[in-house]
Amino acid sequence: MLTPNFKIDREFRGHVEDVRSIASQSGSSSYFATASRDKTIRIWNLDHDETSLPEQKVFNGHDSFVTCVHWVPEGFLDFKEEILLSGSRDRRVLVWSIPRGLVLKELNGHAMDITAVIVLKNGDIVTASQDSHICVWRKFKLLKTLSGHISSVLSLAALTDSEFLSGGADGTIRHWCSDHSCSNILQAHSDSVRSLCYIPNLGILSASHDNTAKLWSTQYRLERTFLGHTSLIYSIHFFHNSEKNCFVVTSSEDRSCKIWNIHGECIQTIVHPGCVWSILMKGTSLLTACSDGVVRKFILNESLHGPRTIEVFTRLEEKENSQIKMNLAVRDSKVLSEPGSFEGQVQVCTDESGKSKAYIWKIASQQWELLGKVITESPKNVRNLERTDYVFDIDVQDGVPPLKLTFRSGQDPASVAEEWLQTNMLPFSYKEKIIEFLLQNVQEKDISFGKKESEILQPLQKTAAYIPTLSHVYFDKINFEGILAKLTEFGLNEEKKGILKGSSIWSSDVENKENAQVHAVITELLSMRVEYLFPTFDLIRKAILFPEYVTEIMKYDIELEGAFLRAINHPATTQNVLTAIRFANNCFRTEELLEKIIFSHVKRIFSCLASVADQPMKPALCISICTFIMNFSISILHGKIDKKENWSEIYILFLGVMLQLLRNTSAEDDGSKMRLIIALGNFVYDSSVRRKLVSLEIQEYVIKYKEQTSGLELQGAAEETLNEISKV
Repeated sequence: MLTPNFKIDREFRGHVEDVRSIASQSGSSSYFATASRDKTIRIWNLDHDETSLPEQKVFNGHDSFVTCVHWVPEGFLDFKEEILLSGSRDRRVLVWSIPRGLVLKELNGHAMDITAVIVLKNGDIVTASQDSHICVWRKFKLLKTLSGHISSVLSLAALTDSEFLSGGADGTIRHWCSDHSCSNILQAHSDSVRSLCYIPNLGILSASHDNTAKLWSTQYRLERTFLGHTSLIYSIHFFHNSEKNCFVVTSSEDRSCKIWNIHGECIQTIVHPGCVWSILMKGTSLLTACSDGVVRKFILNESLHGPRTIEVFTRLEEKENSQIKMNLAVRDSKVLSEPGSFEGQVQVCTDESGKSKAYIWKIASQQWELLGKVITESPKNVRNLERTDYVFDIDVQDGVPPLKLTFRSGQDPASVAEEWLQTNMLPFSYKEKIIEFLLQNVQEKDISFGKKESEILQPLQKTAAYIPTLSHVYFDKINFEGILAKLTEFGLNEEKKGILKGSSIWSSDVENKENAQVHAVITELLSMRVEYLFPTFDLIRKAILFPEYVTEIMKYDIELEGAFLRAINHPATTQNVLTAIRFANNCFRTEELLEKIIFSHVKRIFSCLASVADQPMKPALCISICTFIMNFSISILHGKIDKKENWSEIYILFLGVMLQLLRNTSAEDDGSKMRLIIALGNFVYDSSVRRKLVSLEIQEYVIKYKEQTSGLELQGAAEETLNEISKV
């Protein structure tokens, strides 16, 4: 069988920021359209030569970056010219005349960002949005608003004359019929369904933020899972080669575009300088839209060669077994004085003794971090080498790429295990296994025990150590550079970004100075559109943990309170709920914010949590909410709720959300379950009134957790909680 092999043909440059979407007329037309974060749409000639310009037109009309485009053939929407539909973060869908570059119509009906737009064969326009709704338009008038997804709708795909599919951040794919009813709901992925593609007579392709792509039959039976990407998959498409064999194309945050055969085998990886937002097959040409603002055209060749890896810029070398191998030149250590070009860039340098070491660039710390020594000796000599740093691949879930666990000489295995589990939001029941793994794989001379080894490995004693728990849990880690990048995307200018970077609130390397300018910037950020609020909550939750800044934060408490309520108001996005509840957890640190943010709005908070917890959740969101429930139980234990006039109503709300969480928390998530069990134990501790409120179903879940887990900590907490409930 002939194997596809794409080679770079040319680049299309003109956008000054990320290219987010590509669209083209079907058939032999050589023109295509691109949408960008720079708020423009551009029309290009695919087959331009040296005597012609590749860029034909530039459309300006949106007020924010353009998220999606869809090309409509001449005469299809009652226009005697080709039409382009575009969606944007400004919540509008614009209808353009391609020949004239004019806006003909404007569709307004969504409350948040437009994420996808398609046209059905019957002429209806379908749009999707972060507001969790789908709008169907007929003759440019709103015909129907469809509800069903519990979070953002991120993708659409046309099926027959008037039927289509939608994919959401809730991980589901929904099939919508001609009468606009939903005939099928498929729980397709464990994370957002970012892209959908219908292959006639074969099935449906889906791409997800869970790093996988899948092929489904037309009866929604899983036929194939495509594993290989190491980060979010943004786009998926297909094509047929000259032998009429079907192949799949995917693009990802991991800066690659992959070509797959229909059996799920990756046959080519094309590495880009940045993440690849979108892809389009145009005949035998592959178009890729990259975060560096460049569109690239790859042409299809076919050969009998096996799998291979190519790249746009020569950073990864070709290898016949399809594995990517780093071919890095050894450089002088002076290169480490300059910042890296991208997250994960690796440099190999020689030290004064002539030994080579590998360093990786980390955006969050803005530093080159040591990966370890470069071993060039033959395997028989490896055992004689000194190892001072270790990097392990840890498999935590089938079908998911392994996580990196780094151990440095002199560290304590227990501390490393705890920090790694917390960073990756993994259950703390894994702690003993991680410690044992480190003890088996790290040389004894490189280990320094913070406590006696016997204490690390000994099973926990069955003593009353969990109930009551009086210590709050806070979220103290933030990716400051990532937050700034997201705020820049949302419109924060360089001057204000510089003010935030120059503050000692988030950087211990900066001298403490007057933060009045910082407060002005934060106040402005709190007034942003609701879907842009989530990065700001991460900034503020970090600042809360510094007592000297709490007084300053209270100066804009009204704006903070208003932004928090907007973020959790229905329909709340997953991102807003995640960061708002993390922020709320840190509010337990100070009485002023505890009263202002939490106790003044208990009913609204629990209403939000009840809505979110009523279905399976992503691990990060689940542990954030369960942590809030545990922290709230400590306030109950301290008698703060008993003083409220509506204390009984609050208790009912508390237990209602807890029951939903017990039902929907993943079976593997011992960390979240541990927090729930402790919260329940605190709730019933030393209170006959509260014990009577605990339903039999809640007690049955605690018994189930105790019996099903192998974690000694969870078993102990569950046993103590059940003992407290049984007290008279």
